[in-house]
Amino acid sequence: MTQGLREDLFAELFDNMLTLWEATDFTGCDTWFDRSQRVEAAFGAVEHRIDLVAMNYAVHRAIAPDAR
Repeated sequence: MTQGLREDLFAELFDNMLTLWEATDFTGCDTWFDRSQRVEAAFGAVEHRIDLVAMNYAVHRAIAPDAR
């Protein structure tokens, strides 16, 4: 993988994302955009709402701490 990428954390994150996608009901989602909106809604329904921008930034910093 890319230099600076923590492969152990990336693999764990990837597994967690696959679990989320498998657990999401995509009935009625005809496009990729529809599916991404459904996933965002699933995150938003979590208690104490998750800020997706903050989450994405934290994930990025965790798996690629040297990236700019």
